[in-house]
Amino acid sequence: MLVLKSGYFRYIEMGLDRMSNRNEVMALDYFTRGVPPFVVLKLEVGKIDDLVRSSEKKLQNKAAEMGLIGLCAYFEAFCKDLFSANANICPRILSNFTARRAHVSVEIDELLNFVDKAETKLGHLLAEKYDFGSAKAINSHYLDLLGITRFSKTESKKYSDLLNDRNLLVHHGGVYTIKYAKQRFEKQDVGKMVHWHSLVVSKERYLNWSSFIRRVAAKMAFAAHRTLERFVSAEAVVLNEEQKKAIWYLVWDDEE
Repeated sequence: MLVLKSGYFRYIEMGLDRMSNRNEVMALDYFTRGVPPFVVLKLEVGKIDDLVRSSEKKLQNKAAEMGLIGLCAYFEAFCKDLFSANANICPRILSNFTARRAHVSVEIDELLNFVDKAETKLGHLLAEKYDFGSAKAINSHYLDLLGITRFSKTESKKYSDLLNDRNLLVHHGGVYTIKYAKQRFEKQDVGKMVHWHSLVVSKERYLNWSSFIRRVAAKMAFAAHRTLERFVSAEAVVLNEEQKKAIWYLVWDDEE
């Protein structure tokens, strides 16, 4: 039986939770920490949203600033986890990936750590080798794996703006640099802004970014689900019941 407890999935089997010693592969074993990526993203981003909204006024911009950094981190993890989940659930989908890339491999000694459940780890080990830190990289990986690109040109530009804000905060403490200022301000204002003024992230600005990330993630999850189902049908791939459940969980909504 599948239940939702404290925001995360748990198996309850014969009175024991899913961490008990068992050899069978269950549907949620195909996902990082046993939770579908879209559910994780919504839960974690929801917590950040609550923190930003509930912060007292004098700390709200600082909470929004930290929230923006967290938002980028959880979205990058979502992109990586959704990629790995597709490969774990249906390893045959990797035939697309290997056909488009010259060298695709995982280390045998890494795989041997999971010899009893290697089929649930192949996607994880492969995803760890790739960068999911930009719209261009994400589109490239998903195009090669599923034949889909998830960022439009407009979305790519917007996501790049978000990452620029994140990088300015992480690497420069939010203080404007020449590169950032040239992209955001009029030429005559650059000299006045750099190395003196800082990026201010308001509650409203953070919440707008949060809404954008939720929309993109939802689109990615549903596209991956739809594409994987079509691949299984077109290639006559035989899946067991747990794999079929796992495909459905890609778009499972805990709010329904």
